[in-house]
Amino acid sequence: MSRIKQILQDPALVYYYTQKAIRSKKIRFVLGAGIAKLLPSVSVETRAKTTSNALYAERLTKEGILLLDDLISKSDLQVCLAQLSLKPLTDWYSGKQVAGINSKIPKEFNKLNQALEDVLSCSPLVKLANHPFILDLVSQYLGAKPTISSYQAWWTLGEHYQPGSAHYDDVYHRDVDDLRFIKLFVYLTDTTIASGAHCFVKGSHLCDTLARRGKISDEDVVGNFDPSLITTIAGYAGTAFLEDTWGIHRPLLATQGRRMIFSVIYSLTPWLPGRPRKPLFPLPQGLDAYINRSFFY
Repeated sequence: MSRIKQILQDPALVYYYTQKAIRSKKIRFVLGAGIAKLLPSVSVETRAKTTSNALYAERLTKEGILLLDDLISKSDLQVCLAQLSLKPLTDWYSGKQVAGINSKIPKEFNKLNQALEDVLSCSPLVKLANHPFILDLVSQYLGAKPTISSYQAWWTLGEHYQPGSAHYDDVYHRDVDDLRFIKLFVYLTDTTIASGAHCFVKGSHLCDTLARRGKISDEDVVGNFDPSLITTIAGYAGTAFLEDTWGIHRPLLATQGRRMIFSVIYSLTPWLPGRPRKPLFPLPQGLDAYINRSFFY
């Protein structure tokens, strides 16, 4: 079956690729607002709504990125690393598998993905994705109760860096995962400028500038945005931030050390390609069934 025919036979894929083709921020905002009104909202009783939360949400809306503090403990970080280090990994680009992060890894592999099932089996990460503070901010940002539509964790191997080998996701770009969406990023290891710190252009999530498909050059970014808006996030393990990745962003090329990062996408719909055809695990106690419906039953 051709890819186009496959898409046309799946309403979820039709929605995903249609919204992906819309590059006008104004149109995306209006359509996203319309969908949000049709979705469940978070009740006042279940929200941790405080003045500080409202201020955080306002900053996130204005800048497109918000640094978060003390969301995961050192002991939980150790549990995550210990558990995931025993699991096989897949090269991000070729799909070839290696036994684990401590195994012999081919020099040409510099980005290794954890299997979805292994990430979902790591309870501290699932708990973090469902942190009440995060869900409150995300709900305010989206204008509706969110759906967790993606879990990912991956390693970047700086010692395997080869000059001139940047991939499509190593340069500035915009994500188009839904009409409204936001991502949580958490460094699971100490992360420096040399090991793959993240860069984001503050305010770029509000405009159409350089909204074309594909790569965006450093020169285009500097030529269209004040350099003071370009923020780089490095930090210790546990550093976390929410980011609207419709905004222009990139990881710095890792040239030294190893970085592990965890990400979650919160969206209006569950219809991202690559989602499991049906939920994989029973819903952990205390989690919202609607928010987690893509992965837990």
